[in-house]
Formats: sequence, structure tokens, C-alpha cells
Amino acid sequence: MISYELAQELKAAGYPIKKHLITRYMRDIAVPTLEELIEACRKLTNEPVRLYVNGERCRATGDHNSDGHSAQWYEGATPIDAVARLWLALHTK
Repeated sequence: MISYELAQELKAAGYPIKKHLITRYMRDIAVPTLEELIEACRKLTNEPVRLYVNGERCRATGDHNSDGHSAQWYEGATPIDAVARLWLALHTK
């Protein structure tokens, strides 16, 4: 599950939250699943999301150059954090 702070960033950016609540300071905030985030990124780019996990490092990309190489990687402590950061970056383009 993502952090409360990252869930707030997604909400502020307009991520279409459907379910899965976390509570902090007597406030509920909905958070997406990893699968929901991957699908949301795919809809923004029409490209597959690439996710790499290597030890404690998780990286995600969905923005590919014409040669097929990733244009930008987004990192997080967990796979869901990395894909959430990818969605935030893609959504603001």
C-alpha cells in the first residue's frame, strides 16, 4: 500500500479513486491498487508500463522513445510507489 502522503498527491492531481481506504489523523483517503495504477498509466501513454525491482530499488516507466528505450524512470520504495510517481508525471504532461 502507498503512503498517505502519496495518496494525497494522487488525489490532488485528480486520480480517479475507486476504493481501498487508509486512515490518518481521523481522515480517510482512498488509494489505488498496483493493478489500477498500471492500467491508468497505460491509458495515458498507450504503452506498456515497465517495472523493475532490484533489491530495494523499484523503477517504473511508461514513456518510450521511438527507438523503444525508456525516456524517463520514476523511482519509489515499492513497486506501487514507483508506478504512482509515474502516473503523476504522465498526468501532468
